[in-house]
Amino acid sequence: MSNFLQLVDRPIAFQRSFVRLGVGITGALLLSQIVYWQNRMEGNWFYKTQTDLEEETGLTRYEQEGARKKLVSCGVLEEAKRGIPAKLYFRVNQERLEELLLGENQHAGMGKTNKQGCGISANSDAENQHAGMGKTNKQGCGISANSDAENQHAGMGKTNEQSCGNSASIHTVDYQETTQKINTENKYLGASAEADTPKVKSSTDYSPAFEEAWQAYPKRSGGNNKLSAFKAWNARIKQGVKPETMLEGVKRYAAFMASEGKIGTSFVKQAATFFGPDKHFDEP
Repeated sequence: MSNFLQLVDRPIAFQRSFVRLGVGITGALLLSQIVYWQNRMEGNWFYKTQTDLEEETGLTRYEQEGARKKLVSCGVLEEAKRGIPAKLYFRVNQERLEELLLGENQHAGMGKTNKQGCGISANSDAENQHAGMGKTNKQGCGISANSDAENQHAGMGKTNEQSCGNSASIHTVDYQETTQKINTENKYLGASAEADTPKVKSSTDYSPAFEEAWQAYPKRSGGNNKLSAFKAWNARIKQGVKPETMLEGVKRYAAFMASEGKIGTSFVKQAATFFGPDKHFDEP
């Protein structure tokens, strides 16, 4: 390899499976970089400027804004302005991301139909890759049979597999910062921390207290998964949180979003996040 090629050898980690979210290449690239930084912030909110992200990903201001809008609407990216002057902080909604990538349909009709969410394509890039083999790749959980992260460099590192029944795997690659080389451990896309909560088969299984809170919760664009919210609600109940406490939190939050004129927008938190481990319902 020439010295020039070694000089320009600065790979950006790109999780190929993020394209299935329907956010395009720019959205998948930006989300890959945000996931990279959140892992290094131990899942906490982190601050990045538009200039920082452009330096790291090559995405222009307008490309970033378009990608962010899609990711927020999809529910996998959360944004918050903090401080004076205000700075934009980011965090990935892990529950929503797992829900879209792994798919709830793994529990119903895995081998029959592919359910789509947030623009996830039912078609696979792996389709018709091996003409003449005479066999069809079966898929489950709505994930492609070949959902590899982009292999930009041979020998970058071994990949780990996350099995989902008989479905294909999602691979991860070693990440590298744009300023210096950092080898990181590959991690599985884990199952939700609240996966042990009861599965709801119909609306009649929702508790009356949750139904009251759900009706009071501010509407949002981009969807708001009721089942995921109920799982988070039940998890807090198991921790000893009273339903009345969460209901009062919902009412305060709805009043605040109404005063800000943001009801019906993507700025409204996913209910699963609101009832999640961070306990946003306790915020004044």
